[in-house]
Amino acid sequence: QASTTLYRGLLAAGLPVVKRTSHSMYVSYYEQGGVGLDATVYKGNPDLTFLNDTGNYILLQAYDDGDDAYVHIYGTPDGRVATTEGPYFTQTAPPDFSDSGHPLQRNEIGWRHEVIYADGTVKSAVVISTYKSLPKSIVNKYTAITAAKQIVALETGQQ
Repeated sequence: QASTTLYRGLLAAGLPVVKRTSHSMYVSYYEQGGVGLDATVYKGNPDLTFLNDTGNYILLQAYDDGDDAYVHIYGTPDGRVATTEGPYFTQTAPPDFSDSGHPLQRNEIGWRHEVIYADGTVKSAVVISTYKSLPKSIVNKYTAITAAKQIVALETGQQ
């Protein structure tokens, strides 16, 4: 749980993740907070590595409160804004969604992550979690949610 919580904090803070591995099996209790946005670590390998590109010190504070884990990332604000869009599955991914030209597979969940820096520089990345298998109930649930969002967007004229 600590690695997934840290990973989600890094995404929210807009800090570059250099190395990350999703769990090999889909973990249902990570659905809250971003289905498919998990990370696993194990002594030796796999690892979770990130870069502090802020030019200042950062402080990580991690703790638990019973069954919940928390990670706070403190640092000097530099004006960056991070956004994460998804989740995407093979049935719901936009036509241009791919990782280096490879479209999502049936056992993968994808997200788009974008960081806009104070100077206007934009860094975009595709986040893909690959599992041995994905429960059909999760795929169906998020396919239905995506379809409902598209209908609402069309009805309100937004795209």
